[in-house]
Amino acid sequence: MSMLVTLLIGAALLVFGRKLFWLAGAAIGFLFAMSLARHFFPDASQTVSLVVALGFGLLGAALAFFLQKIAVWVIGFLVGGFLLMNIGHALGFDTSPYPLIAFILGGVLGGVIVHFLLDWALIILSSVAGAFLVVHALNLGRFLDSVVVLVLAVVGILIQSRLKRVKRAPKAPAAKQA
Repeated sequence: MSMLVTLLIGAALLVFGRKLFWLAGAAIGFLFAMSLARHFFPDASQTVSLVVALGFGLLGAALAFFLQKIAVWVIGFLVGGFLLMNIGHALGFDTSPYPLIAFILGGVLGGVIVHFLLDWALIILSSVAGAFLVVHALNLGRFLDSVVVLVLAVVGILIQSRLKRVKRAPKAPAAKQA
């Protein structure tokens, strides 16, 4: 995926992830598959990894569109797992079985959070996913990546929570004619 496309999708998730839930599902499915391909199939060609990732992205979009409740839990699991696995990676836990354990623990935590706090979970998870996409496109370095993901995720959460609070002004009742 080109850097510009990755940046645009990441920015859209940061700002409108809750409203563009299908995009969040597609992006998270794509990220999940790319991450799996890098960790478990390092010798696979870039084309194979990309095709598999696009397939997971389409599956994520379809799940998000047609099976929202299930998709939210699955996305919560994937983002939670991906986040905790990357935090472990940043802290130096790169050897087996730590990434898999971190992924499963983070996934369960992400799924539970999504189950109880659906609206806020969509905001938080789409902000984190958008931040990961933006940082992935920029490739700033291991330490700076973590800091920028955190900052962008917070900014995305703030923007989306503000958009959530903005409600349309109620229309004035029509005047009765006598």
